Amino acid sequence: MGYFYVLHLLIFTMVSDISSFSPSTKSHFDLVVIGGGSAGLTAADFATKFGFTSVIIERDRIGGDCTWSGCVPSKTLLSIAKKAHAVRTAERYGIRLNGEMEVDMGAVRERIRQTVRTIYENESPDALKEKAGIDTIIGEPKILSPNTLSIGGKVITALKGIVICTGAAPAPPDLEGIDSVEYLTNENVFDIDVLPKKMTIVGGGPIGCEMAQAFSRLGSDVTLVALK
Repeated sequence: MGYFYVLHLLIFTMVSDISSFSPSTKSHFDLVVIGGGSAGLTAADFATKFGFTSVIIERDRIGGDCTWSGCVPSKTLLSIAKKAHAVRTAERYGIRLNGEMEVDMGAVRERIRQTVRTIYENESPDALKEKAGIDTIIGEPKILSPNTLSIGGKVITALKGIVICTGAAPAPPDLEGIDSVEYLTNENVFDIDVLPKKMTIVGGGPIGCEMAQAFSRLGSDVTLVALK
């Protein structure tokens, strides 16, 4: 069976362990940042560099789209696919291979996960506290006022304000029959361990074109469909 890959609003999640850490016990900060992705990390980092205290509240994993499902895994996949393309086209340069080239998608997946883990080590809650003085709380907050919120029964005060950096979520397009087929989204495309023979990618933007190129170079028969 081919895969139907939907590219729309983007945020990825990948299975990985979160290192154990001691959540902040403080209740007052100059800046409270909701969301631990690229924007949230940047906001908290700038605050500490200007001498303010900051805390990131994240419901899942620090790093967000870029670390777990955007820049890091996609560029890793593109790099691997580029190498596969170089092998397939080596004969152009006088290099001949004996036998067919084989892509081990399980090994590709593990390489992507290793790269993600390496990046995450520098932005884990422990690393943020040690290197930048940024506190971290894992959980879902509830905003009570412009300067207070609660999380897990604890009230947190933001002396200077609250910054919301919660990113986006997958939004499959409204296509007839989409609910009756098995399809991939940006939340699970990097988890597959078998290379699809055929793949239809819906969305002709930068990320759709990247994924089309990557899977085509790995050996899938790819059709790219642009909505506009």
